[in-house]
Amino acid sequence: MNWQGRLIFCLVFGFTVLMGKNGFTQEEFSQKVLLKDSKRILKSRKQSSDWLYKSLAVNYVALNTLDLITTFYSLDRGAKEANPIARAFIKNRPLAILIKGGVTGGVLFALAQVKKENKKAAQITLGVLNIMYGLVLRNNIAVILTLEK
Repeated sequence: MNWQGRLIFCLVFGFTVLMGKNGFTQEEFSQKVLLKDSKRILKSRKQSSDWLYKSLAVNYVALNTLDLITTFYSLDRGAKEANPIARAFIKNRPLAILIKGGVTGGVLFALAQVKKENKKAAQITLGVLNIMYGLVLRNNIAVILTLEK
């Protein structure tokens, strides 16, 4: 129903409420409308905050994937791994993919648990991690551009 139809419906329904023909008093009708509207608003707020968290999580996975791809690409062209922890297993690509995927999934699982108690903390943490991996990706791209000169 478009907004004009809703307006007409509200006017007709409101008129019948005022006339007392439907069994509701005007106060009962107002309370039902307010309750319905408040439920709708709360639901939309919950969906919008979930949208933010899900977007940050998808971005986190994408940045981690691009980090691994650009790392492999630069290593193939002669770069050295700067991270001493990753240096131990980066030459074994299946193992590196498994570890990177496991750590990424583990972080998202842990943040999902945090989100149940404190949604804002989970969102902020994912935001900070996205910034950090964005900077890592920027560095990887700078290394690739340097190697290709």
